[in-house]
Amino acid sequence: MIEVTPHNYRRMSELLSAYASLRLQAVDACVIALAERFDLREVATLDQRDYLVVAPRHLPKGQRLTILPGD
Repeated sequence: MIEVTPHNYRRMSELLSAYASLRLQAVDACVIALAERFDLREVATLDQRDYLVVAPRHLPKGQRLTILPGD
């Protein structure tokens, strides 16, 4: 289990505001915030839509998180 910190909550709020038009879900914003915190480049999800759009801060410009499982 990973504890969500106040910093993570702030980042989630930023993501939810920045991507409001996507109707980004709080859980997806949390996963992205945690990926940034732990410098992760891959996430496991069945909901790919948001992860193909949201640009995590820790990745080079234009890169997105890799979605697992892959094709």
